[in-house]
Amino acid sequence: MKSATPEWAARRQQVIELVTGHARPAFKSRPVLSSAPTPVEGMLLEHHTNQEIDSRNIINPHHCCVLHLAQEAEFEMKVGSQPMRSVLKYPGHINFVPAQTPVTVVSRNSGDFLMLTMEPQFFFFATHDMTNPDQLELIPQQGLKDPFIEHTIRNMLSEFELGNPGGRIYAESMATSLALHMALRYASTKVSPDTAGRGLPTRVLRVVVEYIEAHLPENISLRVLADVAGLSTFHFARLFRASTGLSPHRFIVQNRVDRARDMLRHNNRSIAEVALAVGFCDQSHFAMHFKRRCGKTPRAYQLEMASQISRS
Repeated sequence: MKSATPEWAARRQQVIELVTGHARPAFKSRPVLSSAPTPVEGMLLEHHTNQEIDSRNIINPHHCCVLHLAQEAEFEMKVGSQPMRSVLKYPGHINFVPAQTPVTVVSRNSGDFLMLTMEPQFFFFATHDMTNPDQLELIPQQGLKDPFIEHTIRNMLSEFELGNPGGRIYAESMATSLALHMALRYASTKVSPDTAGRGLPTRVLRVVVEYIEAHLPENISLRVLADVAGLSTFHFARLFRASTGLSPHRFIVQNRVDRARDMLRHNNRSIAEVALAVGFCDQSHFAMHFKRRCGKTPRAYQLEMASQISRS
């Protein structure tokens, strides 16, 4: 993550005032940290602290999940048709407000919190062949304790703080898991994911693998791979793992390492050049995955190959 800069400052959490119809930033102050500098689409994570909030009769066009990190914080809140009431938020408390739900929030000091918003279109593509998202009514949640949601959002924070080294596919995989969890746990109609089938059809798997190999240096999106397979992101990820034994993210990482190993064996490029050429964001991230798969660092492998060539 990076601190707020003019390049991405326009991409902030937005709300719409019901009285005027105008869109505006959700908070007066800019976030301490944001996922906006990354290329991840369909979701936005912001870290806010000590905000004075006075937002009356607003809606968020996106599904909104707020995780309180530290400090007890007092709010006056009205969600949907509920009456206005005073609530205390503690560390670990989660508020979930579905898109287009009228909300009033007032607080002198909001404390320290993370706010994740997810576009309804992203939610649709994550869950559409599990259920009918257009008929799926998500229920607002206040003061919720849900270890899965907390763990996932904290993992997202860590990923973006490191500059999103896992790329779009890793962040989108976490967001997809979160969307599925919300659909299963917090909808008015209970749904169950279809777990039938043993994997992707051979032809579809071949097309997906060929796409990955052709675009390996790029920041591949889970959504794009799911589109190639003609599935929702949730079903694609599950069936891909059943077919290969690996998540799409792990499969891509292993293929990048294998291609890098071939490049280190057959040319004189630097390790940094090879890392970028196969799609790793930096040399340290590449070295970590290379050693995990090959049992040695890229430099040690490169020296070993050079020694073998000199003796031949």
